[in-house]
Amino acid sequence: MIAQQLLESGILQLGLFVEAGKRVPYRLRLEMLAAYPHLFNAMVDMIIQTLPTTPFDRLVAYANSVALAGAITQKTGIPLVYSRGRGEAPVYDLVGAYDVGHPACLLVNVVDDKVPEFLAACGKVGLNIHTIVTLVGLEGMIGRIQIVPVLSLATLLSDLYAEGNIPQAQMQAMVDYLQAEK
Repeated sequence: MIAQQLLESGILQLGLFVEAGKRVPYRLRLEMLAAYPHLFNAMVDMIIQTLPTTPFDRLVAYANSVALAGAITQKTGIPLVYSRGRGEAPVYDLVGAYDVGHPACLLVNVVDDKVPEFLAACGKVGLNIHTIVTLVGLEGMIGRIQIVPVLSLATLLSDLYAEGNIPQAQMQAMVDYLQAEK
């Protein structure tokens, strides 16, 4: 099961962590996926199945998702535009062939507080992002843009709990955290 593989690989870590000055009961190290080729390929296939049915002709990758996006574009033929993640002006940061008005799908590992700023930067160069596909997260919206998780964090945790990999107290801490995030 994918939840078990994420936990065993250390990509999903449970405990008490401080992320962006906030205490959280888990940490995702999704940048390590490429170190686990079978898991990486399984995630690529899951992402492809999750891509929106709404037409789009560009896949845009947040800097932390470039490896996954590269594999997806190889399998689907959808052109890739990616962020170099250097905080430069969008015309320099975004690499790839794009022009004004291209409907696009953004791929991120997780939706963080910098995604709205990144969406604005994409809009400045004409990329019309209508969907955000997040590898792990919760469904939701940023403005009018739909967030579609490939893996629901709640489902991952539920699967791990059902398999006996999370103690009751830790599961409750996760449930409480997720409720507060909504």
